[in-house]
Amino acid sequence: MAPLEILLSVLISKFEFGVTDEKVVWNLSQIISPSVQTGSMTETGYVVEEKKGLPLVVKVCAGED
Repeated sequence: MAPLEILLSVLISKFEFGVTDEKVVWNLSQIISPSVQTGSMTETGYVVEEKKGLPLVVKVCAGED
């Protein structure tokens, strides 16, 4: 099991994780799940939409050894 843990730790250290500026809404029901809430102005008024999932930004770290 140790070689797998070493491999994962090396791979994960090569990435940088962060969140986006989008608004996250937690849906509270039997299963708690995140959604991203966006709004836009249309001809009929302001419309709010939800997309399932938690936004996460993943970047590859440049040349750090």
